[in-house]
Formats: sequence, C-alpha cells, structure tokens
Amino acid sequence: MFLEEAQSIKSDLISWRRLIHQYPETGFKEKKTASLVEDCLKSFGIEYFRVASTGIVGLIKGGGTGKTVALRADMDALSIQEQNDVSYASKIPGVMHACGHDAHTAILIGTAKILSEKRNLLKGNVKLIFQPAEEGPGGALPMIEAGVLDNPSVDAVFALHMASDLDTGKIGLTYGQTHAASSKFIIVLKGRAGHISKPHKGVDAIIMAAEVIQALQRIRTRQVDPMETVLIGIGRIKGGDRYNIIPERVEIEGTLRTLSMEVHKKIPALMEKAISCITSSMGGEYELTFVEGYPGGINHPDTTKFVENCGVKLLGRDKIEIISKPSMGGEDFSCFLQKVPGTFIRLGGGGENYKYSLHHPKFDINEDSLVIGAALFCQIVFEFLG
Repeated sequence: MFLEEAQSIKSDLISWRRLIHQYPETGFKEKKTASLVEDCLKSFGIEYFRVASTGIVGLIKGGGTGKTVALRADMDALSIQEQNDVSYASKIPGVMHACGHDAHTAILIGTAKILSEKRNLLKGNVKLIFQPAEEGPGGALPMIEAGVLDNPSVDAVFALHMASDLDTGKIGLTYGQTHAASSKFIIVLKGRAGHISKPHKGVDAIIMAAEVIQALQRIRTRQVDPMETVLIGIGRIKGGDRYNIIPERVEIEGTLRTLSMEVHKKIPALMEKAISCITSSMGGEYELTFVEGYPGGINHPDTTKFVENCGVKLLGRDKIEIISKPSMGGEDFSCFLQKVPGTFIRLGGGGENYKYSLHHPKFDINEDSLVIGAALFCQIVFEFLG
C-alpha cells in the first residue's frame, strides 16, 4: 500500500528534491529550505515549530493514544562546487547537496503528506525532525537540548541516508555500530622566515609539517593496539607565499576517527607529544586545537530488527542488505541514538548511472529511491504505532 501511496506523489518528491538541490545551504543557514518545509507542513495541516535557528519539528497527532515515533532528515549542504550537467544543478557557487540531504528532506516532506492524510488511523504521534547542520558544526545536539525528544516523549527515532554504493531499490542495515566517533583538529606550526638559499638561518615550517604528518601516521601503527580502528586524516594544508622564501607558518587541518571512544580520548595526548617533540627539536613552535565532533553511532538491536522486518514486508527479503562493518564517517544522528532507541538506515540510490560517492562534486541519485524512502518511513510509522 505504501509503495503505491509514495508512487502517487513521485512528481512532488522529485520537485521538492530538485528545488532544494538548486538552492543548497550550509549549516544553520538553511533558511530557504526551512521555509519550504514550513510551507509544506502548513499546507498538510501539520503543526510545527522552529528550533535551533533553522530546525523544524512537525507533530502529527494520531486518532488514538499510543507511543511517539520520530523521523529525522538533515537539510544542510556542503561547500563543494557541483560538476553535474543537469537542469537542477546547484545555482549557488561553491555549495552543493553532495551527500543526499536534499533527498532526505524531500522524503520526509513526502512522508508527512502521506501520514497527514491518514492521521486518524494512527495510534500515537509522529515527530518530524528536519535538522540543520549535520555536516557541521552539528545540529542534532542543539535540537535535543531544545527538547525535540520531549512533549511528547519519543519512544524511538529513525533516519534514512542515501547510499550510492547500494543499488536503488535496496536498503542497508547495520546491527550495532554504524559510524565512527569523529573530531576535527587544527595544527599551526610556527617557524622563522628567511631566504630559501640560507636554510640554516630560518626555521622551515613546511619541513616541520612534513615531519608532523609522518609522525601522526605512526601513532596509528606504533602506539595504538593494531586491533583498534584509528584514522588520522589530513584534509587541508596551507603554508608559504613564494617559491624562494622559507615559510614561517603552516596550518594543518584534519580529522580523528575511531570506533572506540576510549581510544578516541587517548589520541590527542599522543598527537601533542609527537608535535611537541618535532617542533622543539627544529626550533619551532606549535598550537594544537581539537574540536569535539560526533560520538560513534550505534543502532539499537530491537529497532534494527524491527526495520528489517518492515523492509522485508515492504520490499522483499532480497532487497535487504545487512552491512557487517561500520563506516568511518561521522554522523550526528548518533546524538539521538544516545538518548532513545533507534536505527540509522542506508537507502540505496546508486546504479549504473549513479556511481559517484558521497561528497563527490558529481554525486547524484536515482530519484526512484525517493519513493522507496517515503514508503519505508510510512511503513515504519504504522508498524511501530500498531
């Protein structure tokens, strides 16, 4: 039934998704997207309120009393220049929906439309959480702190995420840990400028940076139990102004990812020791800043089995893929999972013409996946509320 319901609004789902895709907005700047969500909820007769700046929470009250289930969609985009040659390509230079959040938002809007027309059949409540800033600095925690899981109290929470490595028509589920704990670090290395022909007269911050980067990788291979999963990745380096000048400053930005929070807490001290030894031996100085990120995401076993059963009922056993390994990606839906039972679901959107990974400037999805996502959300709601 829900596949048919979702199929009947496919043109709406595509329209919403493409409109959001054309006007992407980064974290806590999702004003146009939030306004679209509000307009849609208002037209469906769903009460809603703003929270955490650009976050929206809708509440559908069923015809009978019962539990409360929450569905979450993230709305923000990434600072990436889109390279797709499509009619709905981003119109905002340097900003793109390269992670599928446009699809997540459209799916939840479509779910709201279908459920609003069946609210009298629901025995309980549905909270629709449209979250800002998942890509950073993090919108889940501010929404939780503002009370989105209260009044009425949420009994379980679910989220969908596009997966380009899964064929369209499939859903992926992980029992247990789904994501790594993640943090950002910033290293500023300070040397002494000079003419590059007289290296002994200066302190070369680029040479320091090379040594530091090598040392950080040795932490994983030589100072941590090899059975633990640790990733120290460098994503940005900035230093130097001219080919023949010794640079006095280099900035390095990167991320720490671990599956164990215990290990995660130990790594910064090891990094500081390594950086301190290198800079002091070379006559330089440093600053190390850690920006606390997201905790590791862990699916609850009961809600995950529940979603698996819903998926089998909706799509068939062959469309359910159990994913054995967690992702080293970060995801602030993990903040919701720390508060109430819930499950993070991967929604297949890949295929022959949709092979680019998340965060790639040519990322795109098969829009048939929008129908499956909305149908699965509806199935979850009706099964959960009995």
